Amino acid sequence: MKLRLKIDQKKVVTTFFSGLFSIFIFATITLFTLTMPIINSKKWWFVFIIMIFIIPAVMLSLAKHYIPWIDMHITEKISIPIIFISAFLPRIIWINLVNVVPRHDFELYHNLAGLLINSTIEGNNYISLFPHVIGYPSVLSVFYRLFGTKIIVAQLLNVFLGCGIAFLIYLIGKKLLNETCGFIASLFWALWPSQIQYTSLVATEELFTFLNLLCMLFLFRVVEYKGNHTVSAILFGLLGILVSFANAIRPYGILILVAIAIYYFIFIKESCCFKKNGAIKIICYTILLSSYYLTSQVINYSVINSLKQDIAQTPVGFNLYVGSNIEQGGVWNEDDSNILIELMTNTENTPQDIHNILIEKAIDRFKSQSVQNIFLLCEKHKTMWVQDDDILWYTWIALNENKPSRLDFVHNYQKLRIINNLYYHVMLNLCAIGSIFYIIRYRSDKNFKDKNNSHIIFLFVFISAMIAVHMIVEVAGRYHYPAISIFAILAGYCLANYDVKGTV
Repeated sequence: MKLRLKIDQKKVVTTFFSGLFSIFIFATITLFTLTMPIINSKKWWFVFIIMIFIIPAVMLSLAKHYIPWIDMHITEKISIPIIFISAFLPRIIWINLVNVVPRHDFELYHNLAGLLINSTIEGNNYISLFPHVIGYPSVLSVFYRLFGTKIIVAQLLNVFLGCGIAFLIYLIGKKLLNETCGFIASLFWALWPSQIQYTSLVATEELFTFLNLLCMLFLFRVVEYKGNHTVSAILFGLLGILVSFANAIRPYGILILVAIAIYYFIFIKESCCFKKNGAIKIICYTILLSSYYLTSQVINYSVINSLKQDIAQTPVGFNLYVGSNIEQGGVWNEDDSNILIELMTNTENTPQDIHNILIEKAIDRFKSQSVQNIFLLCEKHKTMWVQDDDILWYTWIALNENKPSRLDFVHNYQKLRIINNLYYHVMLNLCAIGSIFYIIRYRSDKNFKDKNNSHIIFLFVFISAMIAVHMIVEVAGRYHYPAISIFAILAGYCLANYDVKGTV
């Protein structure tokens, strides 16, 4: 009876998160087809919609015949060089075709990295409010110190991080299913248009995604370890340190920790805390949290020491306040920014006081908007998830006027938008197909469930956490960048697991 309860628990959680992901994709594609901001012509709108459904169908049809061939002929010695070339060449070509200079947040990162070389960031009030801002520039400054404070240095770092991301996707896909899954998923990501285009920006996205995937791969290795409990505890401690480093680049650490908790306690062996194994799991997870907290405190102390002033320990107030603005659709806006500046002019307010005030204002705003919050969620979903072409706008405003690009970017802007969104929605459709059939087979096929190690559920949980958080905080199109690597893995899983009977 107890065993049956445990299996049912897994079924419920599996169905919930994979089903939630399928609903999310359906909502995303529906909103895109209703708004379709990239195509005005009804004829081409119809063609585009047909293509985002026909292309996945054709890919699945081809998978029946060619996946077995890939299984037989693509070995690790062949696949890894292909992956690196596929990730490296498009990115090198792109940064040579388009010349940009850093603007807005990207200029801030570039300038901070330059300042860190000379350790001249004392008294920076902006960093004291948003400590994670210093994370990426701290890493970038190492390369600037070695090779010079040039944009090309940041871009080449992005190229090599892109190759690293492709390799990590390969390893995760291989662990989820097999080598073919990892190979296809890594190629999907390596050739993903928007991911190639982000290479030209001095941005946190590449580094955070690399560290995020490294955390996931390390987690899968840790939970598979069956040896000494002491070693297992040490590994969880190392995982906590790694998650803390990722959080220092982009504050998604809590999302990762929550996803780990759901996955670890429900899907890894026993989940009952009254059993010996359950007690060990609680100890291991406590060690994970402790190492994460202690490492975060060390990082915060180093930032305080560099700034010579206090910093916000929970810097979520401004993002929550912006995310509650229904008139602006939950995106950054000048009005909310001015409120922040007003609070900063009051020297009696500490950085954390400012965030606390903004948290209260955000709660009051959400309450006053009442049912209208539903419309706010729809607008935020459209901004965050519906399109994959924000990078083109960032690139446009950053074009170097003194050094024209080899590619006529402005002339090809509309074509690039269509390419970006077509690729994105084809991949989303593959993800949806894979998740739906995963639910069906997990619930009905005992052999499939016994063979499956449930690692894929962690991906569903992580994406669900991202969706949930951005329902309340500030949104922007580029914030979905870390999710693209997960989409690539799920799309690769869909094709690689598509057998000759036509089931995933």
